[in-house]
Amino acid sequence: MPFGREQTRVTQVGVKLLIPDTNFWIDAKRPIDFAALAPGEPFAVVVPRTVLGELDDHAHDGRPSVRKRARRTQRELGSINDEGTPMGDRIVGADAANNPYWFLLDAPGPDNASNDDKIVRTAANLKSEGTPTIVTSDGAMRMTARLAGVSIIQPADDLLQPDETDSIEQKVSSLERKVQKLEQPQALDVDVSAEVLFPDDDPPELLRVDPPSADQLNSLRNQVQVRLAFNDPAYAPNQAVQLYNASVPPHAVRVADYLEACAREEAMAEAAVYVQLILVNRTTTPVQDAVLELRAPEGVSFLYPPAKPEAPTPLPRPRELVDRPPQRPVSPMMAQIASIAQMAQLTRPTIPSLVGIARAPIPGAPRVRVEEKWIECRLGEPLRPDHRAFAGKAWVCIAPEFPDGDLEIPYVLFAATAGKPVNGTVRIVLRHRHQAWTPPSLPSHDNPAIGTITRGSQHERWLRREGLL
Repeated sequence: MPFGREQTRVTQVGVKLLIPDTNFWIDAKRPIDFAALAPGEPFAVVVPRTVLGELDDHAHDGRPSVRKRARRTQRELGSINDEGTPMGDRIVGADAANNPYWFLLDAPGPDNASNDDKIVRTAANLKSEGTPTIVTSDGAMRMTARLAGVSIIQPADDLLQPDETDSIEQKVSSLERKVQKLEQPQALDVDVSAEVLFPDDDPPELLRVDPPSADQLNSLRNQVQVRLAFNDPAYAPNQAVQLYNASVPPHAVRVADYLEACAREEAMAEAAVYVQLILVNRTTTPVQDAVLELRAPEGVSFLYPPAKPEAPTPLPRPRELVDRPPQRPVSPMMAQIASIAQMAQLTRPTIPSLVGIARAPIPGAPRVRVEEKWIECRLGEPLRPDHRAFAGKAWVCIAPEFPDGDLEIPYVLFAATAGKPVNGTVRIVLRHRHQAWTPPSLPSHDNPAIGTITRGSQHERWLRREGLL
């Protein structure tokens, strides 16, 4: 029970005189529950002059949160003091809850004493008027009060409000969290997969041109001999034509080797798939500055058209492969054969090209670098949690020697704020459809020139199949 105004000048030894120190005034929850500090006892709240001076110091210096609380306490105590009544050496007042307040000057003593000593000395000087008790959480204050024989109360935590963090402390705390993240980087948990855009079969089906077999090439050699030499009805009685026919087998071998090289070059263009890489972040925090690198396994490249083999040597004209007979008069028939051979023009194969990399001209699109054996994708924006992110598009080319089966391409994923790189494998489910190689038209005596051999591509064949080309 409070010690009211009408009892302020009555000396009662049983009265508890509560003397909160400056820290309690700043940290106490409002409204202050003084009855919890003196349960069932009459009490009065004593405010020494030193406490008012310390509140004034805190109101102008220190952290913003402390300045704010000190000024609030100054207004509260100032209002009670202004409405109080001077009684001798003190001013007596009461707050809104009718709790009595005594405002006192410091007890006489050395001027160079510390503020704690002044408060304890003032409390000890009130022993004749009641039981002075200092309310404090300060360890130094508690020791000073015990040495002076003054009682102390340490307020419970539920009477104090939690510390407020000012802007500077918030910035320091934020920097500490960032440093902690750098020292203990997040573990990456990102799924990388490939979405096949072409071919559009399910599963994707690659068209592969099988090179000609040895039997096919032997058959070609025989056909070249027959068509180029024995179509001449006048070969038997003419000695020059007989010499010409004797040189045809080497020409047939050259033609077969040339067609084999062209078939291999054509087969290199067939096995290719166009994929889009997909990244999914499975962690709970965004992944900053993600970089995905893919390495091509043996028999796989990332350029389209794929790296072609050494181009076949242009096939010479038939007359350049014939062992020239001894100089003798030329018959009209031989002259006609020579003129036909001169008109033969064999052209080198033409190679159509397709754009291999599609770059999306939109903000945040990945920056893609593509070489024959590796791809690097740098995402332009953070990889958000549970977000399906586009990582890049590329042609994946398969060499004819690559075995039929699914592709497994190893990758490495980096991130600026993450820990160790993540290694994994992108698996592309594929099926292969083999197509027999068809030789172009062969030269003959009547038409000694081979038609133009054009290296086609799976993409072009697909367009023709769909009627788009």
